[in-house]
Amino acid sequence: MGEDRAEMRSRSRHVAPDRASVVVESWRLADDGQFINSPYPALVYRAVFAASGAERGSPAAGEDVAAAFEALFEANGWPPAWRAGLYSVPHYHGAAHEVLGVFRGWAKAQIGGARGPLVTLHAGDALLLPAGVAHENRGDSGDFCAVGAYPRGLRVDMRYARDRDADLGRLARVTAPTDPVFGGACSGAPAGSVPS
Repeated sequence: MGEDRAEMRSRSRHVAPDRASVVVESWRLADDGQFINSPYPALVYRAVFAASGAERGSPAAGEDVAAAFEALFEANGWPPAWRAGLYSVPHYHGAAHEVLGVFRGWAKAQIGGARGPLVTLHAGDALLLPAGVAHENRGDSGDFCAVGAYPRGLRVDMRYARDRDADLGRLARVTAPTDPVFGGACSGAPAGSVPS
């Protein structure tokens, strides 16, 4: 009986975002000599969920947004793995794609290495990082927190610039990410487009 209620609560929290209201930014990040990055674009999904209270640090609003991201990612084949901040050391994942669903505060995420874009993420935004794409926290609101998730069946690892040569072949074998926000194949903005 308890499992049925938990299942019902989980389903009730899953609210599919309105595709027309979510702006998707696409960043093609090539090998910069330090990080391999990926042939698949990193995607920033703006305002997946309304998060006005979470942006200002409201714990209740943040919990609602976190639960919404967890249910959304799970429904699209990306089981949530953690709730935490973003490491301030540049790193990547060599065997799995990663999605972050920001549920409290804001952070400046450097993606693709030192010459890559500095993207400010706000509560309600999501960031898809294909395997190999370097990322790090370059400053945040102090209360920044995100849900992290990975595609079902992929093994998560932490890799650094020193690992690039060992990972060249392994990254080439990682299949294209599916869309953790809308489900199915990643569509977002066309690969190679960069917001102006």
